[in-house]
Amino acid sequence: MTSHDRLTKFAKHYRNNARIIRSVRGTNLTAFDIGDFHIEASNSDDNPSIFCDLYYNYTLIKSIHSGDLQELHITIDDTITTFKEDAA
Repeated sequence: MTSHDRLTKFAKHYRNNARIIRSVRGTNLTAFDIGDFHIEASNSDDNPSIFCDLYYNYTLIKSIHSGDLQELHITIDDTITTFKEDAA
């Protein structure tokens, strides 16, 4: 799986139409909203691991770096759930 494909697969967990932009230097980027949360994620051809920042109302609440998509999804989903529970 290419780095671009890996980032696309990551993003599709949250949005079917997330746009992936590839820079001329080989960096893949995506950013999208899921409710009040915002995800910015990137990787590169040199490092297919995904660097992900999770924001609530554009305030950073967690930065995650992993090559394991399942780990990223679990960490982000758990962080969102915990954040919502703490806010209630």
